Amino acid sequence: TERFDHTARSELGRSMVEMLGTLAIMGVLTIGGIAGYRYAINKSNANTILGAVSQMAVTASTELTTQGSLTLPEWKDANGNLSISGAYGVETARYDDGAFGIIVSDMNDEVCERIKGMDWKVPEDIAINGESDSCDQGEANAITFVFNNTLDKCTPTCTGGMTCQAGSCVCPAGRALCDSANGTCCAAGEICTTAGGVAGTCVKNTDGCTTNSDCAGTEFCQITASSCTDVTGGTCTALSSVSYEDKSVSGFGTLRKSIRTMNWWSAKNWCEAYGKRLIKIDNNRLDCYKNGETVFGSTMRGFCCALDVATCDDVVTNQSAKMQALRGAWNSDTVWTDTDYSSCNAFVINLSNGQVTNHGGSRTTGVFEALCE
Repeated sequence: TERFDHTARSELGRSMVEMLGTLAIMGVLTIGGIAGYRYAINKSNANTILGAVSQMAVTASTELTTQGSLTLPEWKDANGNLSISGAYGVETARYDDGAFGIIVSDMNDEVCERIKGMDWKVPEDIAINGESDSCDQGEANAITFVFNNTLDKCTPTCTGGMTCQAGSCVCPAGRALCDSANGTCCAAGEICTTAGGVAGTCVKNTDGCTTNSDCAGTEFCQITASSCTDVTGGTCTALSSVSYEDKSVSGFGTLRKSIRTMNWWSAKNWCEAYGKRLIKIDNNRLDCYKNGETVFGSTMRGFCCALDVATCDDVVTNQSAKMQALRGAWNSDTVWTDTDYSSCNAFVINLSNGQVTNHGGSRTTGVFEALCE
């Protein structure tokens, strides 16, 4: 008998043509799937960028309007660099006409093209890779989104220090409008000679001050009133009239101390005019802790700045490392702090012995030096 059956051989397996056809179909489907996946990813990344830029623009406009700076702190990574999702670098720019720019980099060509084709109308202008308008830099494309200061457009463009808000040109907070026909804003510390700012002239404010915003940028409001509840009697005083010294202090960075005594309100304004504040003495800044009402005498309240809070009964010999560093920089002065004791008093640091006590007089009549951080 036959050992093998040859009759069914032609019915088994597939021909070479069939195999090649199957492989071709699989290849087409695979390529199409990859292309679709890349399209979806690039579309998602483009939408992520535009969403982030939109939020950044709102934050930037608020920052510029309220504080004149452009920092976007919530968009900074652990290294302090601006980024979107940690994948796209971000830089900011400010322009002479009050507009600002948000520059997003590290985009591939496909994401760049996707954004380019969206025709987003919110920015005042969009520049791709400088002025080339071409997405051809591989993984290093950069797009600059330019926004009006308040995401509105003012026509004609605002001049004379005015900024565009809600479609109208206005002066920054604390600065008077003068000569409205020509869009002139008075400088800080100046007032307009005419009511309503019509064809007026900006002149120095001689009516006194209550805050630094009433003074020029080179001045601070020196309070001369004698009542804690009435601190309106101030005089705009040149910053250059108060000498100071800066020192780098471990745990604090660079501190600035006035070489002139003044009351608490004036010291506070003096520090703020330099973009600083009076030094704080809470447990996060000086390792100081409240130590009851009779630490430094029966009528005094104070802080214990100790290496160990359990040894707060001996504040002179058990000072914190931060207090020791502070005394190492200045060891013979008494300075104001921004920590208040009551509506009229504030705490002071005696740098000769490291004690922090409530000043017995008021913030207005007491005279100590300012220490700013």
